[in-house]
Amino acid sequence: MEYEIKILTDDNTIKKICELFWKIKGFKDKYEFEKTVQEIAKENQLKSSQISQIAKVNSELWVNCTSCDIPFLVKNRTEWKKLVSGEFFFQSDCQNCKEKKNQIDRGSAISKLYAQKNLELERAFKAKRWKLCDRESIEILIIIAEGFNLKMINQELFRPIIANKDFGKLQWRRINKLEELGLIWVEKQNPFENTGKVKEFHILNRLREVLHKKYREEFKNGEQILDSKQLKIISDINNSRPGFIEGEFNLSKNGYLTAFKNYKIELNLDKKKNQFKINIKEK
Repeated sequence: MEYEIKILTDDNTIKKICELFWKIKGFKDKYEFEKTVQEIAKENQLKSSQISQIAKVNSELWVNCTSCDIPFLVKNRTEWKKLVSGEFFFQSDCQNCKEKKNQIDRGSAISKLYAQKNLELERAFKAKRWKLCDRESIEILIIIAEGFNLKMINQELFRPIIANKDFGKLQWRRINKLEELGLIWVEKQNPFENTGKVKEFHILNRLREVLHKKYREEFKNGEQILDSKQLKIISDINNSRPGFIEGEFNLSKNGYLTAFKNYKIELNLDKKKNQFKINIKEK
């Protein structure tokens, strides 16, 4: 078992007391302390409580966790005895291990939740449940489908609320109905209890594509929405200064790019045709 005794004072008398307080026997002696607190107190003509307080203020015992190898502070002799006797379990009592386990558990739970919600969105898409929606609900789906971030979506969803205070409540009833149908998922800050502020509106990419084709005129961003799988852009080069390319381009097909997703970009120049081609692919 790896451990380190840190002395936090330059006073030789106090330093000696701290060293005696934390002096530990080897493995064969089950890592017991060499002297009792009473023995140290008697040698220094002090009370046992005074010895413990001196050691607490002027020294520290750090032990490397056998699970994560990160040192943690042993608060007192009682905690040390629990540790060497097996009553102290590193994976459950080491704070770093507990935090790491909580992060892993939460990450695993979030992954399962995302998979579950994605499955619900897939089922709703296959069942074509958007056909059950009225015009107002379709407009909400379109706003969510083309919104690049939460702020933009909220601005579009609740824009008329200034003129009509009841509009917000009505809009949320429609949003909740869409979520019940499985067409969207409104992720909250605490997704497991479904509480807190809205973190993100989720909608299936395939539903986004259907909406774009069926209600093309409703999409304000129109042809600026790109393909999430593969996009080819052909552009004529008007300016070829070093480090700078300017021109016009057209898309080979319509589609969508997802915010915060990583994409691979390939740029191919054809100087003979005075054109360049960009390929954008999912990584």
